[in-house]
Amino acid sequence: QFDLNSHVLVTNICGQVHFRYVHLDLRWPRENENGIREVLYVAVVGDTEANAQARESRTDVQWARDSGYCIRFTEVNETTIDVTYDRWSQSESENQAQELFVDWAQVVCRWSQRATSFKLIESG
Repeated sequence: QFDLNSHVLVTNICGQVHFRYVHLDLRWPRENENGIREVLYVAVVGDTEANAQARESRTDVQWARDSGYCIRFTEVNETTIDVTYDRWSQSESENQAQELFVDWAQVVCRWSQRATSFKLIESG
């Protein structure tokens, strides 16, 4: 079920060979098992066999099939948060793996800026 904290996106990284992926993104504010507040941002890249077969075969496009990342912002105290970033991916080439790594590193930077500038984790 989709709500304001989840959505599906298609990302295209331009190049001689365009790198694309469909991903489900989720924002999950919660208290962890120790009662500490945290916010997780999770993206899961997936592809189905039916979707892969339905796409037009193009030599200038590569699709990611099985990847994802999780960024965790955990409250340490009133002025400090801990940021953890985990990722996994299955790539068809070294170039594809590098492009995905750079793209996701940019995602981490954007989310970190948002979390600190908009105070997504507020003391309470």
